[in-house]
Amino acid sequence: GGTPFFFTVFVGNEVTIHVGKIEKAEDFRRKHVGGLIKPPFTEERLDEIGPLSKTELWAEGITFERSCVDVIFAGLGWVSLTGIGRVDINAWAPEGVGVMTRLPLMPFEALSTTESFTGAEKKGSTRRSKKNKGSLKQRVRKFR
Repeated sequence: GGTPFFFTVFVGNEVTIHVGKIEKAEDFRRKHVGGLIKPPFTEERLDEIGPLSKTELWAEGITFERSCVDVIFAGLGWVSLTGIGRVDINAWAPEGVGVMTRLPLMPFEALSTTESFTGAEKKGSTRRSKKNKGSLKQRVRKFR
């Protein structure tokens, strides 16, 4: 892998986030529509929305003290990326949902992140709460 990047997610209260592998996404969406995954709230609406489509993006981070880019999912929210070096992004969204980048709207939010997800290279992902002791840069050193 490369250098770690932090992802800060900005979405409405009705949008749920699940970290997983894209290979399992469609089965997971079907199994958990309206429960763990929402929107959509019904299987009929999921059929109307259709499959996920990939948009390839990249960004260059220069510090762990501020985000380098926001990846926008039109109508859903955005993800702010924080890290150092180049990051290649495969952004998946339903066909027709605009996916684009912009300069960070809230570039310092990663400094107060309270949830982290680990295990991306292992089976499944683990969610854990984290107390914010020290700067983000100090926490990254512990992560490595």
